Amino acid sequence: MWNLILDEVINEITETGSEAIAYADDIAIIVTGNARNELEQKANIATETLISWCKKQKLELSAKKSQMILLKGFLDIRRPPTVRIGNTSLKMVARYLGIHYGTRFNIAAHVNFVSDKSKEIFDNLAKVAKTTWGLVGDTNQAVP
Repeated sequence: MWNLILDEVINEITETGSEAIAYADDIAIIVTGNARNELEQKANIATETLISWCKKQKLELSAKKSQMILLKGFLDIRRPPTVRIGNTSLKMVARYLGIHYGTRFNIAAHVNFVSDKSKEIFDNLAKVAKTTWGLVGDTNQAVP
């Protein structure tokens, strides 16, 4: 039922020249442009469309939970496009749905993150295992 209701806003956002993709209760709005100004203008139109739809449905859009990500291009990430929900500017992140992205949609950032996190978990498990497992007394007998 939720998908049927959400189709309306997805179509409205598409009519603004952006694209919307829904995953469960998350909506990703994809905006393309060749300059910061163009991205800001299109993104703000799309978010206003979403806010308007939410008000009509008696829903509230959480500005604190809303974020933006720059997937490719050469914009200075220290000065990201300004996209607002109400009076709140969206913050720039490098992660969406648990996947870490580097600049220009580089997946190496995610591989490095997962590798570092796995090493940290392995090291912590090794510390615990050392205190409870290993050789005791006679080196021919292992104690589980």
